Amino acid sequence: MVELKERTKASLALAKARITRASGSAETLIADAPGQPAGEILRITAKVQNPILVLGTHSRSGLERFFIGSTAEEVLRHAQYPVVTVGPHVTPFWHRKIRRLMLATDLTERSLASLPFLVSLWSSGMRLLVLHVASPDSEITPSSWTDSIRDRLVVALGENEVRKQVEFRLLVDVKLPYAIAETASKAKADLLAIGVHPAKALTAYTSPRTGFQIVMSAPCPVLSVCE
Repeated sequence: MVELKERTKASLALAKARITRASGSAETLIADAPGQPAGEILRITAKVQNPILVLGTHSRSGLERFFIGSTAEEVLRHAQYPVVTVGPHVTPFWHRKIRRLMLATDLTERSLASLPFLVSLWSSGMRLLVLHVASPDSEITPSSWTDSIRDRLVVALGENEVRKQVEFRLLVDVKLPYAIAETASKAKADLLAIGVHPAKALTAYTSPRTGFQIVMSAPCPVLSVCE
């Protein structure tokens, strides 16, 4: 245990140095209180004003998932603030700027919850792909599905910026999580935004929900807001 703590301290010191060089300041903390890691992460971040939580994760499946669960998934489905999850297929990000944004939405308010955060990140030269995702057996999407989202973006960014820098696209597929990840890859997205449902009992462990499937297959970090 002592050796593990020392290795952890060394890793945190390296991370702090990198972050300090990039943004100017950083603090580190080792949370070794008894209990589940997800609960401890949520407890600590609840004390921070307007936090944005960034997590790394790796894949768990089958019995391992049932007995151990996924810390990132638990946090993802209980956090009351934006969470950026870096999945196993994301390449190193130290020298990469966020220029291409992608929002995957089923047009519900839940799936649009991350839109204000994307707007807050916006700077000149950025591009946004708004992807409406639907399964083949869903109701027919009206031709005017872009109107409400476009109106919100125009208010926030301006008509000219939306006309030049925002693209709207419809995606119909049986395997939506993987189709979304593939679209993000082809679009060379730097950040993918989604909305997620909160966890319900054991279902978060026994069958990965769409949100976490997207996180685990995405080629870029995933911003989620739990509604």
